[in-house]
Amino acid sequence: MKGWLAGLFILAGCPGPAWAEAQPVFAEPRFDEATGVLTLPYTGARPGLVSIDSPGDTVVIDVPHAEYPTLESFRPVTGSRAVRALLAAYDPEIKGLHLVLQGTGPLSVKAEGGMELSFRIAPRPRVLPARPPANPGLPIRFGLVTGGFNEDYAPELVSAGTGGVWQAGLEWRGQARGLVWPVRLARRAFRLADPDYLGVTHDRVETDGLVAVGRAYAWQGFQLGTEAGYRLDWTQVTSSAQPADPTFSFRPSLVFHGPVLRQEVDRGLWGPLGAACTMEWSPWVFAQVSGSAPFGYLTAFRIEPRLYLWSDQKVSLGYLWDWTVGPSYDRTLTGMTLTIGFGGP
Repeated sequence: MKGWLAGLFILAGCPGPAWAEAQPVFAEPRFDEATGVLTLPYTGARPGLVSIDSPGDTVVIDVPHAEYPTLESFRPVTGSRAVRALLAAYDPEIKGLHLVLQGTGPLSVKAEGGMELSFRIAPRPRVLPARPPANPGLPIRFGLVTGGFNEDYAPELVSAGTGGVWQAGLEWRGQARGLVWPVRLARRAFRLADPDYLGVTHDRVETDGLVAVGRAYAWQGFQLGTEAGYRLDWTQVTSSAQPADPTFSFRPSLVFHGPVLRQEVDRGLWGPLGAACTMEWSPWVFAQVSGSAPFGYLTAFRIEPRLYLWSDQKVSLGYLWDWTVGPSYDRTLTGMTLTIGFGGP
């Protein structure tokens, strides 16, 4: 609080000739370090006008038309959490008492009631800026992924991989009254060479879907979203040949699905540049694979850190790591991501 806080009018008569007739005579100010109360003891007429100014870390109290027999009095304060020093002096300009309190930080001043002239000094309450609403970016995001895929099936010692994965997808994000519900649909296609049958290939088309609901909020400058939902990954396989004893790679359909917990973190960095990260964990993943033995317990992790331009995340560039793992199965999708947001106001 800067400038004049208040002019406290303490009535003792009318201004004018009355000031010359009787003036208050102030003694040494008293400051109670335990309670933070400043008392200005005086004798004679009650002070007329008292002004208080609180610029920055200081408090200035002026009592015009008053006597103060000490030319200047300085006292350090060691036992107060609000005040570090006190200076009292006679000011010829106002012809009265001039008092300065040096604070350890911004100070607040409140006049106390009663016959004495006293004030309560305390640290000024810190006013935190209003938290902005969580900004999840534009409601529709179009994303591209290019990277690699690896898959291992332990019971049949099958291991295959490729670096030619392309994925395209859309994510729609609804938000109202602090709630957010993302819906994602993505498709990727790639070709795997069979590790056991020379010349045989498997064309895969995978569909990744997710729906979740959660809460969007802001904390310490971060825009956050915590959500829970369900995820499904459906793979269709077309093989170039069908041997008499097909392995796991020839299975025409694979479905992985399960509940998912999702956390989104977003923070502006500098100017239009910001950083965000989407993390997902599926504690239980259920597998339905045609013609295969049960997979046992599976879990999945997905993380996508990215840098973006503009607060609504119109353009972002990142990296995707998607891993499903269990005692007998391990598959990993990794790649660079490019996301474009649109559909905003």
